[in-house]
Amino acid sequence: MTNGNPRGGKQVRHSGRRLRAAGFACLVLVIAILVSAALALGPYTWAGEMWRALAPGWPGKGYGFAITAGVLLPVAGVLAFRPFLRVNWKRDKVRSALWTAAALPGASAAVMTLAIAMHTARPKRSHRNGYCSASGEYCWVSQNYPYVWAVGLTATVLAAGMGLWLHSVYDGRRTTKPASAAGTPSA
Repeated sequence: MTNGNPRGGKQVRHSGRRLRAAGFACLVLVIAILVSAALALGPYTWAGEMWRALAPGWPGKGYGFAITAGVLLPVAGVLAFRPFLRVNWKRDKVRSALWTAAALPGASAAVMTLAIAMHTARPKRSHRNGYCSASGEYCWVSQNYPYVWAVGLTATVLAAGMGLWLHSVYDGRRTTKPASAAGTPSA
């Protein structure tokens, strides 16, 4: 018996390291769940009030507001996911943590814009509660600006398409070398 271990090897000391690591992991999980719930439920509750307050005075009224939200949605999505392309936890943990933190403003903007866009959908009819009794803000947006969902969806699709086209043009220019630099003599 060596060092009090019946198997004859080193005595394994169960210090509080594993317990602290598990506690830290649980704390991070709880914080992540709370932040996710706040981002998901917070904007959802005030998006209808934002429609009532901002849409009537916006250039183009509610339709202009829907176009603005539709254009901002793909931009916010890119801002949320682009920093993750630079994350490499194995090589540099500090820099990876900073890039992950840099994604948070884009993610919150995407969630807020998505909540605004969700308020353009007209609710389904309910046989028990009538048409707009429980929906409130949804009905106000749909009644004042009919087909606003189509305008916002079109703006989102066009903005995403324009962004993809601009990226392909930029990427094509970046990878294509001029004729003189490629070794071909220019006449």
